[in-house]
Amino acid sequence: MSLTIHAINTGWIGSFQNRLTNCRMDGVKVMTPSLCWLVTGGEKNVLVDTGMCDTERANKWHHAGSKQEPGEAIHEQLPKFGLKPSDIDLIIFTHLHWDHVQNLPQFPDAELVCHEKEWQFAMAPIPSYWHSYEHPIIGAIPPFQGREFRLLKGDAEQQILPGISAFFTPGHSPGSMSVAVETADGPYVIAGDAVMTYDNLRGDPAKRQKFLPIGRYTDIFQVFDSLDRIMARAGGVMEHVLPGHDGTIVGGKWPR
Repeated sequence: MSLTIHAINTGWIGSFQNRLTNCRMDGVKVMTPSLCWLVTGGEKNVLVDTGMCDTERANKWHHAGSKQEPGEAIHEQLPKFGLKPSDIDLIIFTHLHWDHVQNLPQFPDAELVCHEKEWQFAMAPIPSYWHSYEHPIIGAIPPFQGREFRLLKGDAEQQILPGISAFFTPGHSPGSMSVAVETADGPYVIAGDAVMTYDNLRGDPAKRQKFLPIGRYTDIFQVFDSLDRIMARAGGVMEHVLPGHDGTIVGGKWPR
């Protein structure tokens, strides 16, 4: 069995550089891809996250300037891989923020997996995260409302399917987790937003910083611990870590 990871960009999010890299370039506007991942070649067709919403919804509830072109929604891109939405058996969520969970009605029969702590926080987020989870209190309806999830517990790595496992990497959110995929080239780690760009892993050698952490987090201490854990699981190979919003992934050498 040889698993293949396909990168799928579901649109572009208007943001600021200091959300991607903590305390860097405050006020500098950037456009970042909203990435999700298709894993094929195994027992089941698997998505890791489902990406962002349409332009109108993204600008209304989230980040001004965000854009999803026609045909960029996750379910619209599956035919490029010879699949339709009903062919997706399993969706693993790194976390439940708005730009990772959209278009779930297109996958009514897929099994959904996330971490228990993420589900708990998504159901009752603090006010500064109401928009991130599209909490009904702001007038939105989150795509995962009414859906059943398989909830993972604890921080130990857990096999989901042969060659695919998940492990707890909190910090960006209370229940973030990363997904390890065994490929012919070795293990890759789909990190969600525990790693937003490769700059997080390059760090700042001039300041003797091993990592340059993400700029949006619930626990900065967990952020650093999770970066260590992700790099270790990827065998210390930075290129085997797949960030959630790195522009170099788009148009890069894929699939892997």
